[in-house]
Parts: sequence; C-alpha cells; structure tokens
Amino acid sequence: MPRFSFLAVSLFFFLGCHALADQVSLKNGDRLSGTIVKSDASTLVLHTDYAGDVSLKWNAIQGIQASEPLHVELQDGKTAVSG
Repeated sequence: MPRFSFLAVSLFFFLGCHALADQVSLKNGDRLSGTIVKSDASTLVLHTDYAGDVSLKWNAIQGIQASEPLHVELQDGKTAVSG
C-alpha cells in the first residue's frame, strides 16, 4: 500500500508539472512542451528540459497553448493579451 501511495503522488506531481508547461503545435504535427522565453517577428524561443532553448519559425507554428497570458505587440503599436 505505501508503494502505491508514493507512485500515485509521483504521478500526480509529474502530470501537474506537465500541465503548467507551454505547448507549441507545429504544422507537421509535432508538439513541443516547455516554457516560452521570447519571440520576435520571425521566431519563437521555447525553453525545454530536454533540448535547451529551441528557436521555432512562426511559419512552422500551427498553435500555442500557454500557461500564462501572452502579450503580443500588434503592427499598430497596441498590445493584445491572450486570455
């Protein structure tokens, strides 16, 4: 019984940490999890535990799921915040 409790708590902790990660879906079907570090007009940088910082070109990205609101500067200088 104690082994099951340890395993259940470990699994819950792992899944909870994973749920807080940002996820980037690519047009080729791949998905990368990590933390969005920065972006500019041409790339998004995602920090991963397994590969360090990964630079992704915007034209390869299909979607983003972020654990925190994203602030995007628009061409007119205004800022949009994801909700």
